[in-house]
Amino acid sequence: MSLLADLLALAALDAPPGREDAVRDAVRRAAEAHGFSARTDALGNLIVGPDEPRLAVFVPLDEIGFVVHAQGEGGFWRVAPLGPVAARVAAYQPVRFLDGGHALLVPEADAPEALRWEHLLADATSPLTLAAWGVWDTAPRMTHDGALGKAVASRALVAIALQLWEVLSLPDEVTFVFAARTWTPGHGEGPAAYGLRPRQMLRLRPAPTQDRPPRRPGGLTLGSGPGLALRDENRLADARLLAWMEDLAREAELPWQAFVPTERTWVWTSAPRVAEGVPTLTVVLPTRYLTSPYERIMTSDAEALLAWLKAALTAVARAPYS
Repeated sequence: MSLLADLLALAALDAPPGREDAVRDAVRRAAEAHGFSARTDALGNLIVGPDEPRLAVFVPLDEIGFVVHAQGEGGFWRVAPLGPVAARVAAYQPVRFLDGGHALLVPEADAPEALRWEHLLADATSPLTLAAWGVWDTAPRMTHDGALGKAVASRALVAIALQLWEVLSLPDEVTFVFAARTWTPGHGEGPAAYGLRPRQMLRLRPAPTQDRPPRRPGGLTLGSGPGLALRDENRLADARLLAWMEDLAREAELPWQAFVPTERTWVWTSAPRVAEGVPTLTVVLPTRYLTSPYERIMTSDAEALLAWLKAALTAVARAPYS
């Protein structure tokens, strides 16, 4: 399958946080088809590769959604988000439930202009139950230059990993961690939480673009290639890993962007962090409208990221801490 075919197949799965089974199953089948060993830890993270690799690659499994948590007045229901999606983005969006039924998320009549999730109600077309899981009813679709849809960026990163297995024999020195909990607020975990002792780590993440007018200087833009975060969680990027990835991009003549995250949001404070001192570099896929039901990525950025990671895995013996 092609990268885009893998992406659309993964993006179409009903797999919000807490129910990543379908994605894990797809990844596990792909791993086993290539003869790789795959295991799932107690937190639901899927790990493919040895426990002490030269390089660990973290890939998010997340998909945004919501859950019904209380019955409101007049047949309306209270909902809470799963994943980082703003209430102002969710308002008036069509949604559907994994056990059937559809609804519209609407603000309360006296909701303030600065909407919060406690002001949103689900107006359902059929009876609901507490703890019903819902997803945005915006099926992923191709655009002329990329893809658009709910959580399409995280799924694109998983598709890139699957494509790496198609074009490479996975080195014994590389481990992939498909992390199921990277959107939860808080500080995350380091690799020890996954039973790993890598020498170095690449974290793949979607990152918000800043290319809507008026543009901010230095922000990510669509179509300019994948990005390297020069700082993440108030930590400077590892200088040796940064230089290695820069060299690989130059040798392969790949476009890329350097940027510094400017906002402390869930997007930047919740990925698995490295408290154990493992050298880490964050590699990102630029995403417009990140965390909304209408995330947008460009094919050229995804293909460049795939080629970049292929070069990194091929040259893992040259990685600075190998």
